Amino acid sequence: MRVYEGWIGPDGVIVIPSRLREVLGIEADSRIQFILDGGEVRMVVIPSSPYTLETVLGSVSGWPGMSVDFDDEIEEAIGDALAEKYGLPVSR
Repeated sequence: MRVYEGWIGPDGVIVIPSRLREVLGIEADSRIQFILDGGEVRMVVIPSSPYTLETVLGSVSGWPGMSVDFDDEIEEAIGDALAEKYGLPVSR
């Protein structure tokens, strides 16, 4: 068992020693849970997902007949709403 000592700053920020951050893979903006169990507190590092919207964009094809261009979808929806509001034919 190893003991690492950190501290709490005046604004409540918990400082975790750099060696412990390395061992646990904690980086800036890592999420950590503190679990209170009786008189003990456990710290759990929540692993960040390697996937973001940017990394998965385009990895799944759209539904057949559906556009993948949201700008076109939005313009089409606005046109449909205006056509319905003013009794105009819907153009497709």
